[in-house]
Amino acid sequence: MDVQRDRRTLPAWPARFLAGSRPRIVCAGRAVEVLTVYRPAQRLHLYSLAELIVFACPRCREQCESAIVAIVQRALICPPCYAGEIGLRPGGNVSGDLWCA
Repeated sequence: MDVQRDRRTLPAWPARFLAGSRPRIVCAGRAVEVLTVYRPAQRLHLYSLAELIVFACPRCREQCESAIVAIVQRALICPPCYAGEIGLRPGGNVSGDLWCA
């Protein structure tokens, strides 16, 4: 276990979903193709991306590598934080563990 983990508040990057013939998420000037937009849970959409992205989740402050993200208050959040936002307990879902490294 890494006891020296940095717990400073990291900036949230402005992120947005752009619909259209080629839907994508734009974050920090980078566009990533969206493969699937899942039905919203409590008005929050979950997006499946065409590639893995690495980002610092502003909720848990962890460095995450994921191809599934949500956008909350114009910031990308990781799957475990999405689960927390909609009132689910992170981890233990049928598709595998939701925890970030």
